[in-house]
Amino acid sequence: MSTRSSRAYRGRLAFHGGLSTQRILPYGSVEDVQRETRRLLELGRDGGYIFAPAHAVEGDVPLENMLAFIDVCRAQAR
Repeated sequence: MSTRSSRAYRGRLAFHGGLSTQRILPYGSVEDVQRETRRLLELGRDGGYIFAPAHAVEGDVPLENMLAFIDVCRAQAR
């Protein structure tokens, strides 16, 4: 998801997913996952975005990476 697409469709379309299950979650570091999670949450700060992994999370995702994105989400203000 990009800033341009989120602005262009705000109020008419909601985006869902976006956290890479092929690159970031299985192969990124904990810091990569945290950084990408924060980036996506910031893009959706004004609405029109439901944060989630892009697809079903497979068994190749390290537990530390799953916990990293969950922890960042839980730390967000309501």
